[in-house]
Amino acid sequence: MNKIIYNKTIACFILTAILLIAISITGCLKASRKPNQESPRKPTEILNTSPENKTDAKIKIPKYWFKFRGNLRNTGTNLNTTGPDKPVLKWKFRAKHEIMSSASFSSSGDVFIGSHDGNIYIVGRDGKGSIFFHTKETITSTPLVVEYYDRILWGNFDGNFYCVDGKGNLQFKFDTGDWIPSSPTISGDGKIFVTCRNGFLYCLDMKGELIWKFEIGKQDYEIQSSPAIFENSVIVGSAAGFVYRIDFDGSLIWKFKTDGDIYASPAVDNNGNIFIGSWDGTFYCVDKNGKSVWKYEAGSKITSSATLTIKGQIVFGAHDGNVYSLDKAGNILWKFDSGKSIESSPASDRNGNIYVGSDIGKMFALTPRGGKIWEFETKKPVLSSPSIGKNGEIVFGCEDKYIYCIWDKK
Repeated sequence: MNKIIYNKTIACFILTAILLIAISITGCLKASRKPNQESPRKPTEILNTSPENKTDAKIKIPKYWFKFRGNLRNTGTNLNTTGPDKPVLKWKFRAKHEIMSSASFSSSGDVFIGSHDGNIYIVGRDGKGSIFFHTKETITSTPLVVEYYDRILWGNFDGNFYCVDGKGNLQFKFDTGDWIPSSPTISGDGKIFVTCRNGFLYCLDMKGELIWKFEIGKQDYEIQSSPAIFENSVIVGSAAGFVYRIDFDGSLIWKFKTDGDIYASPAVDNNGNIFIGSWDGTFYCVDKNGKSVWKYEAGSKITSSATLTIKGQIVFGAHDGNVYSLDKAGNILWKFDSGKSIESSPASDRNGNIYVGSDIGKMFALTPRGGKIWEFETKKPVLSSPSIGKNGEIVFGCEDKYIYCIWDKK
């Protein structure tokens, strides 16, 4: 009996010793582990990437049509797809009032567009839509869809610049005190730029705080031009008749005088050449240093913004009803008569085909040589500029209160 107790005691002692040694070894391993040898984080433990922590981050600019004119340089091009060969109506969605705003897309293909009824609408790929956010005044501004920050931003005729999240929850509104008919843009580090009828270009951060503002006009001049981005600077037109290039820090780089009010938005090529039309009936090319390269006398007011096609053409509309195509030297290549004034800004695809609306109540598709591919008739003028979706959809608004999607399944 005593022998059994003795043996059990010895066994317990050995087990205890082994346990203590194991604990000691584990402690040493933990103490010697370096920070970069930590176990990978689980998906639920990833670092917080909320907008508040992204203020100084570098944004990955989308390749899809996420803002007015499709990209930061306002070229009005989608070089990743081709538009429809035939004018097949995929869907149309009725708003409560006319639409001058243009469409922007999310990465999933949802359409965001403003209306004179004060609503931002969201329409899915199936054509089913709803009011995404309601305000009490007209919206002609095209929404800026920034999924990196989960934000949709636009200007309003109530004088406020709005920012909501992807669920339509208001994040901030910035009061300028005057109409905002233009569309915003964003820099690679998250600065927001928008113009206002009061004559100022505003620079805001993603929290809605004012970084700076720069006067580009006067109270008597209605600023409608939407800014473009090129090499850490903002380029914008003014109804006072100037084209401005302003540094991201808010300082003037240069300004260029035209002979008339500017309501169109600038388009900028890879070399920094700026293309913009004026109320004086002249279309201008200005280099990145603010020097005149050439000008073309269209002879009719120009409020349409140009598209810079893959074929090297500069294409815009004018109030004489013509679509003009110029080469890089400012020489006329062709013009197409739409039958009535053009205020819509053309868009172009990777084949160089051009899409533009007319006050005659039609959306036209043109070849790079100016020939008509097709026309799609609406009941009222098309002032909205067409936007090109990932699959070649042509989406635009109309004065007949409808949002249209034209699509020819490839």
